Amino acid sequence: MLGGAMMLLAGCNKTEVQPTPPDSETEKNFNVETTALTQGSISVRITPVDNEEPYYFGVVTKKDFASLYKSDAETLQEAYIKWFEEMAGKKNLNVEEFLSQALLTGMQNYQFRALDPQTDYLFFVFGVSYKNEPTTTPETFEFKTRRATLKKDAVISITEVEKGSTWFKVKFDCNDPDIFYYGDVMLPDIYEQYCGSNPDNIPAYVKDYLTALKAENDEFNAMSMAQFISYITVNGESEYDTALTDVANSLLPEMEYPVFAIGIANDGSFTTEPVVKMVRTGETKRNNWILDDKKVTDIQYDVTVYPAYDEVYAAILERDCYFEGLSDEQCVNELLAARKGSFMADLITGRGKLQFNNLIPNEDYTLFLIACTPDGLPKTGDKLNVKKDPVKTLEATPTNAVYSMKVYNVTKTAASVSVSGNTAAEGQTYMFNYITKARLIELATKEEEATGGSTGTEGGSTGSEGGSTGTEGGSTGSEGGSTGEGAEGGEVTPIVPSEASFQTVLKRDCDEFIDASLKEWNDSKPNAQMDRKEFLSRALLSDVGVGSSYRWGGLTPGTEYVAYAIGLKADGTYTTKAYATEFKTIEDIQSQIRLDVGMKAWVYEEYYPNKTNYTVAATGEPYNQVQGVYCKSFIENDEWAEKTGAEIEELLKKEQAGLYGSVSAPLTVERGKTFFVYFIGVDKEGISTHVSKVTHTSRVEGGDNGMAKTVKIDKLETIPVR
Repeated sequence: MLGGAMMLLAGCNKTEVQPTPPDSETEKNFNVETTALTQGSISVRITPVDNEEPYYFGVVTKKDFASLYKSDAETLQEAYIKWFEEMAGKKNLNVEEFLSQALLTGMQNYQFRALDPQTDYLFFVFGVSYKNEPTTTPETFEFKTRRATLKKDAVISITEVEKGSTWFKVKFDCNDPDIFYYGDVMLPDIYEQYCGSNPDNIPAYVKDYLTALKAENDEFNAMSMAQFISYITVNGESEYDTALTDVANSLLPEMEYPVFAIGIANDGSFTTEPVVKMVRTGETKRNNWILDDKKVTDIQYDVTVYPAYDEVYAAILERDCYFEGLSDEQCVNELLAARKGSFMADLITGRGKLQFNNLIPNEDYTLFLIACTPDGLPKTGDKLNVKKDPVKTLEATPTNAVYSMKVYNVTKTAASVSVSGNTAAEGQTYMFNYITKARLIELATKEEEATGGSTGTEGGSTGSEGGSTGTEGGSTGSEGGSTGEGAEGGEVTPIVPSEASFQTVLKRDCDEFIDASLKEWNDSKPNAQMDRKEFLSRALLSDVGVGSSYRWGGLTPGTEYVAYAIGLKADGTYTTKAYATEFKTIEDIQSQIRLDVGMKAWVYEEYYPNKTNYTVAATGEPYNQVQGVYCKSFIENDEWAEKTGAEIEELLKKEQAGLYGSVSAPLTVERGKTFFVYFIGVDKEGISTHVSKVTHTSRVEGGDNGMAKTVKIDKLETIPVR
């Protein structure tokens, strides 16, 4: 509380002097006048009788005066004399050094700002020597701050003073000098997001913003609300320079920014209507860009752009062939049309470190730097400013990229695939596709026949590591792929496609896929024909691992496929061999799910003597294809032992399906007795899995005292249903 009395904010007011001397008949050492009184401040003029003698003054609430100082001015004085000594010690000063800084002499005008509205206060003043000895008795007078109210006739004006391309200065002024107000600038997207670009929503925004600001700043959080509000508000006339605020370096040229002001009392209530003025930043000088740190490969171009001014500009790399014979203005119009009338996605402010990928090898490009407005439109007319820098990519080069593929979530007509690669594959472009295994072998065989053929080759491996890998959804294939059977007794060995023929066919298949895709695209957009290089520069992939997953549809049920990935550049140059894996779609009569069966057991002799508790469960995978999972259990007597798989299927479907794609059978079985559990799963097309049957004899196993542990099933068999 003593420290609070030291928070004196000097200031003069325009209001008329209202004399309010202390009410006492004794001889006075000080003449004190109130020059202004508001909801959160008092301005005083103190004139000592002796202009050479030092003195101290402050304010306390009447409540604190009564509780801390027993409503006795001399007790208050004694407390401050002691406090001066404590503060000197904390600042590593002797008391005389401290008081030489804290005490004042002569006539003084002071304004106390951090006061609560409609609150009773006590002003005090007393003489004290630099040796910390009182020289006068304390003099006091009481006052009460005004009630905080909304003043409809109080108007805050906002006037532009000066501006540059990324800053501006404005003047605030309120026609009521008793009003303290807060003024600031918002970014346009903040104004739209939090206020809906409506000034009426400024109070709610300011309340939330100031609450967060106080909570997040340690210095502000330590203040009372009155101290905080008084710190951030001003009265009368003031200037606001964005270059000296938190928004410095955030403003863009030629863009409108909302500047607002609103009166705020020290209790956080609003005392005026909000006012908003849109202030537009100025234009930049004609910009110039310096390009440095250029790096170019066959498919990538890196460059750092250093603009002379922090102006919004678009950075676009395009092939030269589109702009032959065009003026700068015509080039900009063509680029703008291709981007549907806006460069917003291409905008940069300040220094830009640019990287362009998936480029066409041995191709002439131009880097366009275009001065723009913040809304993504190019400057026009005499303000048109375009810098063009030529770029030529290198010729295509082979890579050491190695690709691997994983096919998963295989259904009857669809499959998911992800592509991984080694370190050399990072950033390199590739294409992937699939072909039926039968078609691949057929074409590779014809290729062998046309070229003279070879026999007993590597087995027709398509570049996969170890040949066919198999997937969750289908065949596992043999290691080494198709091998062909060698004949005994001098029989002729049939021709088996070689690795070379497989590679030739897969590259040809990839080319046919690209040509068909390009034709489909051009047929759908007859007015925007694209050449093969451009198409590949957009269609080729470079991500491997995370983010390289895709879903194929339109596959044929029960069919073997070969999925392959191959390095390829946009000029059509193949840079790696094809890497492949096999998978098989699910047949029409085959369920799209499988059952995962497991069992846990535990003993609890206190409650279940000579018995073991079991939970036998089955889960359908994948979950998104499960319609239901069913089960039935028997102890000792297997009632379904003589039934067929089809009969058991129908009986199981009459049981209650489990929740969330799984079902469990809880069993408590005497030691030495055998139990039987039947499971079946049904996919979303209504096709059942085969029946899974568990046969197990109870014994002491699993966990103790109710703690279940996984145990091995004695016998788990599959009973076909078809």
